[in-house]
Amino acid sequence: MKIYYNYAIGDFPNEVDFFPEDYFLEPKRYHVDRDFDHARCPAFREYYKNTFTLFQQFPINFAYDSERKYLQTDLRQQSEFDQYFELVPNWLSGESPVVQMKNQFLFWTDEKDVWLEQIPHHNMSEKKIELVCGTFPISVWYRPINIGMILSGEDQQYRIDRGDPLCNVRFTKKGDHDIIFELVKSPIPDDFYKRMTQQHNLSMWHPFRSWKVIKDRLNKKPDSKCPFAFLWK
Repeated sequence: MKIYYNYAIGDFPNEVDFFPEDYFLEPKRYHVDRDFDHARCPAFREYYKNTFTLFQQFPINFAYDSERKYLQTDLRQQSEFDQYFELVPNWLSGESPVVQMKNQFLFWTDEKDVWLEQIPHHNMSEKKIELVCGTFPISVWYRPINIGMILSGEDQQYRIDRGDPLCNVRFTKKGDHDIIFELVKSPIPDDFYKRMTQQHNLSMWHPFRSWKVIKDRLNKKPDSKCPFAFLWK
């Protein structure tokens, strides 16, 4: 079964691709090291069979200065920083800074009840970066994912090289555990820009209402094509 995707930094442009095809690092099916005993466990293999790794596209350095409460990077222009990083108003309200890197991956499918789960990759944990995880049904909710990071090492210099794994994404389909998904890079359908804009507006103007909308869409029954359906209403 196919799941389609595309990538951008910041907002999605109208073009098909953000980077040239011969530069872009495509998601890869998650590599399982067969030398480990747990890799032969059926439960482990079942969990990871539809898991893919997303990669950093270019090298970047950054550090959080706890004294100045400032995120310092090697990006050259403020416009580049604003396009790549997002610091929400409460990014310093917890024990550690929470920063979003706008490596935007958009996934979609024509199939029903397909869910995306964003889960950590050990590479980021080794850098003392904790991923902000989440899950939602890409069959009815049209939004990109980015990389939310909890920086556990204050005043530490972070470096993410081109090709470093950022996170894993895992796909499941309700009621079908035998399915195998395939990722296909594709132009974004024209109507998706309208849907993404509408859902962004919903999240901004009525925070936390989105999940009820998602559940209502999942529970919506398709219209009956039977000419006598009105008899059972």
